[in-house]
Formats: sequence, structure tokens, C-alpha cells
Amino acid sequence: MPLPAALQAKLSKRGIIKSHGENPEEEIIAENYDDQLLPRNESNDKSDAASTQTSATTLSVRVAPGCPNKWNIFHECTKFCFERWGEGKRTPDANDERKRIKMVQKYPVPKKLG
Repeated sequence: MPLPAALQAKLSKRGIIKSHGENPEEEIIAENYDDQLLPRNESNDKSDAASTQTSATTLSVRVAPGCPNKWNIFHECTKFCFERWGEGKRTPDANDERKRIKMVQKYPVPKKLG
């Protein structure tokens, strides 16, 4: 923000400012770090449709469906995640299903109104 003309003249007279006609460059306080949030395999060229297509497939390949950390945006599934968690559980445990049925009987889901 430039100084008012009267203040700038007074400061230049006292020698605090070098010259009153010179416009100093603005100081950069914050920088844009958006490029650092992109995945490592994704290219920064977003105009190319092919790169967008490959980046979408890259993102889907990096996540193991059964991994408990798949919702963590900073987690990248490794070989361990694919081997340990794989596709996840396809059928619930018998004990979990029994508890679910008991809960639904105790706290029934209300029917739609209207």
C-alpha cells in the first residue's frame, strides 16, 4: 500500500525513504503450494485429456479396497496394504450380523412418511 504524498515527502526529506518517486516491489507474504498437493505420479499439465485419464486410473490403482486407511488423504497404499487388506471382507462376521439384527429389533428404523 503506497504512502500518502505528504508523508512520503516528509520521510524522504528526513532521509528515511530513498526517493519519493520510486515504487517499491510488493513483498510476497504467502505462496501457492497447490502443486505440492498433487500425487507424485500425476503430471501438472491439466489441459491434456489423456493425462487426466491416466491420473484418474493411477489414483484408483493406489488404493487397496480393504485398506482401513484408504480415507486418509495422506496415505498411499503400498504392497503391504494390497497383500494384507486386499479386497476387504465380502461377507460380515456371523457375530456382527447377529448384533445388527438384535439392534434393529430393539431400535426399529421408522418407515417413510408420505
